[in-house]
Amino acid sequence: MPFDMNDPSDSYALEVLFELMDGGFSSRFTKNITDKKIALNTFIYFDTYAKEENLISIGGTPRANKSIIELETAIINEFKNIIENDSISDEEMSRIKSRVIASNVYKFDSVFYQAMQVGMLETKGFKWQLLDSYITNIMSVDYSDLKRVTEKYILNNKYLTTAVIPK
Repeated sequence: MPFDMNDPSDSYALEVLFELMDGGFSSRFTKNITDKKIALNTFIYFDTYAKEENLISIGGTPRANKSIIELETAIINEFKNIIENDSISDEEMSRIKSRVIASNVYKFDSVFYQAMQVGMLETKGFKWQLLDSYITNIMSVDYSDLKRVTEKYILNNKYLTTAVIPK
């Protein structure tokens, strides 16, 4: 799925959304896809500070008795639930944001990571000071932002399904 950071708030909303969907043992993908024996694992990847159009990669490994279509449907249905059901409590939203922030702050314990982040931002044409507003930007994400980016990037029918099948 293509992702373009023309609106920087999209990037932060996507971070919170993807933490909700695939951020550990309490995530929607774990509870509703992995634990229900549809997939062995799931993943989501995107670059928070993409300068140009970028890709959002969402996927997983279906269990032996499940098809790729069943896994794809389960993943899409989890995103549809964000739009169709007001299923995120204030408490859950607060926990998700706290996890996103804690993960980011923890990474900055490493001087190497600090330098890497500054370098990556500067080479992409962003000012390194953007890092200073990260927590504020994550905290400003609300449920309507999650719905907006879900519709804009995930449920827009512009995705490509790829299967890697071992011989």
